[in-house]
Parts: sequence; structure tokens; C-alpha cells
Amino acid sequence: MSENLQEYFELAQGFIDLYTTRNTTFANIDNMLYKRWDFPIEMPDWVMKVVDTAPADAVMTTTRTFATIKPMFKVMPMLANEANRERANQIETALAYNFKQASRRNPASVSWDVMWSASLYAEVAAQVIYLPYQEKILKAMGKDTKRVEAAKRFGDYAFIIHNPANVFAEWSEYGLEGVMTVRVQTVDEFMDTWGKKADALVSEKEYNEGRVTYVTSWDYINYEKRCVWGVCSDTDAFRVEGTGIRIMEEDNKLGFIPYAIRRWGNSLSIDPAERVTPLLQSVYDSGQWDMLNVMKSLDASLTNARAATPQYAGEFPLGQEPEIDNTEPAGTLKLPAGTRNFTPLTTQSVDQRLAMKSNQFEAGIWQGTVAKMLNTLEFPGGTPSSSVNQQLSTATNALSPYKILAQNALAELAHQMLCWGKYYDKEYGKTSLYGQYSDKTRMGQEINIPFNTIDPDSLEIDVILTPDMPIDKLQQINGAVLMKQNFRIPEAELIEDLGYGDPAELGKRRNLEDMQNAYVQAELQRIAMAPQLEAQQMQMQQQQEMAQQQQSQAAEQEMAMKQQEAQQAAASENGTPAQNQMQGLGMNPAAGGMPPVNMGNNQR
Repeated sequence: MSENLQEYFELAQGFIDLYTTRNTTFANIDNMLYKRWDFPIEMPDWVMKVVDTAPADAVMTTTRTFATIKPMFKVMPMLANEANRERANQIETALAYNFKQASRRNPASVSWDVMWSASLYAEVAAQVIYLPYQEKILKAMGKDTKRVEAAKRFGDYAFIIHNPANVFAEWSEYGLEGVMTVRVQTVDEFMDTWGKKADALVSEKEYNEGRVTYVTSWDYINYEKRCVWGVCSDTDAFRVEGTGIRIMEEDNKLGFIPYAIRRWGNSLSIDPAERVTPLLQSVYDSGQWDMLNVMKSLDASLTNARAATPQYAGEFPLGQEPEIDNTEPAGTLKLPAGTRNFTPLTTQSVDQRLAMKSNQFEAGIWQGTVAKMLNTLEFPGGTPSSSVNQQLSTATNALSPYKILAQNALAELAHQMLCWGKYYDKEYGKTSLYGQYSDKTRMGQEINIPFNTIDPDSLEIDVILTPDMPIDKLQQINGAVLMKQNFRIPEAELIEDLGYGDPAELGKRRNLEDMQNAYVQAELQRIAMAPQLEAQQMQMQQQQEMAQQQQSQAAEQEMAMKQQEAQQAAASENGTPAQNQMQGLGMNPAAGGMPPVNMGNNQR
């Protein structure tokens, strides 16, 4: 059974030999992280062990600085138009949603694990699992899929952040060529993982007798094929050769390698150990941590020993000693009878040289890793906020290699998420990239982007990790305002750099808010003006009523005058015969005639 695996045994052993020095470095760094330190052989028995935590604090500070604020995904639009910008924003939102959901499934967030690996080992080895594909594989293996179905409640993706010491990458001038992952599992874990395919490795008799307790599983993938095999073992150490079985061997139909392997160090070197430069590398190489532990152990031991030194010397009777009464503030001393000599001894001061040396070594560790101000945030009293901001920014920039490493690893994970969806859509049927908006305007609104409309290799995906530290936000805003006034930089870019999310969506929300405020202000103004308008309307109504009354009176007067004229006209038409004769003779004075008296005189 093992003879057929000989070529893979040789492949695994070759990887182990190549990466031996790197893994030794990783093991020494783990010792500093978990405070595993042994006394030097020459150390006296009276010295107690004191282990300094500065290296572990440096790694924790680096991770905490960049991994507590959720990462911001940026997808560059394919074309500079509104439709492409909206599509890029949808992809960004869906990627962020799936990362958040996957973090809910894991004990820690994905960004925390990635940043931890980047700062501790200067290498990130992460694997992307597409759960719908995993479900199909499990069904083909005859296994129950309830666990995968339950895991899909938190999204379609899962991320495994491997310990880089268990991952062996194969590189060329074109990039990643292959990945081998090793894992030590108990027999039960191995059988749960591989189901019926593990039956040929461990027989029921061997399992019941407990002769096989561990299985070292090896998983190798390149662009051509994937092969998984297991080797039995009775310890939890890596087992390269021995009784084993090929679990699966198939062609790689994915078209990509589902691992994100990123590292930082001397890329010009051919030695894998020099291609990574962990944060604690210089501390280990210089021996600072070992010397610091020795100095602190000696200092603490001497301090304790000298605290219990004799306080007096004398010649006392056999079997009798002075009695010290400490119940009084000054204290009293009763000497036994027959005391010949009594001499108080001077108190020995603690040797400050060891403390000074310890401080020097500890300062050297912080100087070579992380500025201590990022850990303690202690500044002299009265330090201006601008100076604090500048010092914190300088200290953060010193950690840029590890921040950039984590950002690149997260960006590659996002790219492979799209690659998985593209492959599954092509092989097994139509599917889409799912997500939900988290902003207040579109909270809960769903996103479904068909994978056949996404080309992962044409998208430029970036991830930004924002430092979590007290900074002068007003200073950043003022800087953005000055840049907009003096340089031709779009406002949307400045808003994104300040960490305020999607500028287009923020603009829509601001416009909606302005419209709502304008409506409220108009309503308030209408309510305030209502009494005045009512008074004006009443005044206008009164004026209209007075005008109507005046018009009515004028009409009545005109009507009365017309009636009077009509009466006069009627009276004129209905006169006596004599009056009519007089009017005919021109004797009507009202008509311009002559009175009868004058008329009579003229006739004479």
C-alpha cells in the first residue's frame, strides 16, 4: 500500500528539508510568544525564573492596531461611468458581507487571524473553501452534509488560516506553483473528515485495539492535479513515511490554486528562511530576550534575598534571641539577659545595575519591534495633540510591511472567492455572489450578482486596514479640505480615505437628509406663519365687507336718484290741460319758457 506512495513520500520529505530552517525560526518565535524559556545551565539554584512578556506584547500590539477595525474592500470600476461604479460598489459590499459572515463562524475574525500570522511569522497561508462545492463533494463521498448546510447559514465561504509552518509552497518566477499542507489528526478526526475513504487506512481491528492513534494527512495541489494521502502514526509528530493510503488523486479542474500565500522578507534570497522576516526575528537573533530574562531573574532573586537579610548581630545566651515588638510605631527590642554584644546592621540597598541593564534590554526589544507608545499610549503631560498624532503615525508606519502583507493576503482571498464562484457557475449551474448592505439607508437590502457577469482576473481588488488608535480626526479633515482646495482630487476619493464608506451612497443619504430638513423647516415656518396669515385674511375679509357695504350704499343712492327722476318725469307727463297748454306755448319755466306774468306783459 505504501509502495505506490513512494513518489509522494519523497516529495513531502523534500519540502520538509527545504523548509527546515524556516520552521526552526518559527518554533523559536513560538517559544517567545508563549513564554517558553529555560534557565541556562550555569544559573545558580537560588535564582528564580522570571520570563519577560515584551515579545508577546509586541505581536499583540501589532495585531490589535490593525485588526480591530473591519477591513475596507475596494474594487476599481472597469469603466469610468455610473453603472460600473455601482457594480464595483455591489461587489465590494458582497465581499465585505461574506468576510463578516465567515468571521462569525470562526472563533476570531478572519482579519485578526491574517494580521496575527503576518506579524508573528511574516507569512500568511490561507485557504478558501466554497461550501456549495464542498457539499457536492461530501455527497459524492457518501457523507452526511448537515454540518455544511449548517455552516452555510453564515455564508457560502469559509476561510482556513493555516499555521505557515504546516504549509510548504512551491514558487517559480511566475508566482505560486504548488502548495503542500500537512495536518496531524486523531484517527476519529481523520475518519470524520474523509468518511468511507479512510476505511482502507485503518482497519476496524486496529481501530478497536487502539494501535493507530494519529494520522498525518498530506494534501498537495498544483495547476495540474491534487493528491491527498494519509500516514498512520502513534504520536502527534509529523510522519512522512509508513503505512499509508492514497485518499484521492484527481486533475485540478479549478484553473487556480485555492490558497493565498503571501510573505515578506528578502525576496532576493533562495533560502526560504530568509524570505520571511518576522517581527521578532531580530530579537531572537540578537539574544536580547534571553539576556533580558536572565537579568530580570537575577534582579528579582537578589531583591527577595536581600529583603530577608539579618538586621542585627550579637552574642546571646544559648537558646535565647531578642524579642522585637512591632506593635508600636517605633518598635521595641527586648534583649535577653546575659547578652554580651548587640550590633544593628545597616540595611543593604538593592543593586540598581541589574535593573538598569534589564531596562536597556527591554527598550531594545521595543525599539526593534513596536514603539512602546502604541502599547501603553503614555505621553508626558501637556503634550500637544498634534505631537501625539505625529508620533503615533510614525510608530504605525514602522509596521507598514506587516500591514501591507495582511492587506495583500486579504485581497487575494477576496479574488479567490470570485474564482470559486466563477468555476462553480460554469461546472454545476448558475449561481451568484450574495451579499447585504449594512449602511443605514439600505440596511438589509440584498445583492445577487450572477457569477457569469464577473471576470475575477479583470478586477483590481484592494483591501485597506485602518489603524485603531486615538488620532486627531479634525486634523485629517482639515488636510482633506486643503487638498480639495489646492489639488484636483475628487471629493469621493478624499471621503473614502477618511474611512467614511461609499461616497455615492453617502451623497444620496445627505441629499435625502437635506430634503427632509427642508421639508421640516417649511412646515415649521408654515405653522409659525399661520396666525399672521389668519389675521391678514380676517383683515382682508373685513375690508372686502366694508367695500361691499359702500358699493351697496352707492347703488342704493343711485337707485333713489333714478327713482326720483322717474317720478318727476312721470309727473311731467301727467300734468293738467292748462299746464299742458302752457308748456305748449312755452310757458313752462322748467323747460326754459316764460312765466305767465311776463308773457302777459309782452302781449300788451
